[in-house]
Amino acid sequence: MSKPSSLDKASGCGVIYAVTGRHFFEEARTSICSLRVHHPELPVLVIIAGEVETAREVLEGIEHVDFLDLRDRVIEEGYNLDNKMEASRCLKTNVMLHTPFRYTLFLDTDTFVRNSIAEIYHCIGFDNSEDQPDIVVTCEPITKLSQKIESDGRPRATTLQSLSNEDYFNSGVYAFNEATVKSGFASTWRDTFRKQSSIAANDTVSEWKRLCDQTAFNTSLKAYPGFRKKILSNAIWNAQCKILNELIKQGKFEDVRILHCKMAHVYGGASSDLLLRSEYIRSFSLAD
Repeated sequence: MSKPSSLDKASGCGVIYAVTGRHFFEEARTSICSLRVHHPELPVLVIIAGEVETAREVLEGIEHVDFLDLRDRVIEEGYNLDNKMEASRCLKTNVMLHTPFRYTLFLDTDTFVRNSIAEIYHCIGFDNSEDQPDIVVTCEPITKLSQKIESDGRPRATTLQSLSNEDYFNSGVYAFNEATVKSGFASTWRDTFRKQSSIAANDTVSEWKRLCDQTAFNTSLKAYPGFRKKILSNAIWNAQCKILNELIKQGKFEDVRILHCKMAHVYGGASSDLLLRSEYIRSFSLAD
């Protein structure tokens, strides 16, 4: 396996974020800084829709960060950039088509890197040409959803049913290579989301459901039944808020490489004791 220090520009590896809005640029800064502790020279590309000055201001001083402005492209595709959720999701579903890297890891802005992520690049083919998958993914936890929903139409999770749903994948942490893009999957995800988001929100289709990039991601994966997926444990590589309480109770928190939780940004991301200050995290335990 390649050593973390080798993950530089010459390696062909990189990380991409899709960011809109100052708050999310600040989240991205925290995430990138956590990445830099373990991979100081790993290239980062931040995809934006305008907001060039904000991006450069908030991310100033972090080395090996470049920007790609897709504002004109997504406007041509018919997206409304005044709708901040729509703006961020249309950027996210364009990531694969615009990566400059041979081996790409995508991270949502609310991720926090706690250890080396070199293994992800090894899994997607860097320094490992054998049994190379088409995509590296992590599962979504299974939660029971309340009938009540948030103001944006997002269902409230009320109970943790299982740490992992092996039939449904999270779109906030995934990795791919050049072959993934050439396969047509990248275009399929973009086009599936574009069609999904073109339906106006109504009594049966909430704004959250209309703009859920993860739904389009999973729909697109099902359209490629022969796609070779490498599934990494979300308890290690994509530990969302909903499973942290259980991981801490089971003594598995120190195994986590990537936290995917806004509370990790609020409380620093390194300490289970600090994270358990969050009432939201403490509220989740596995159902009997």
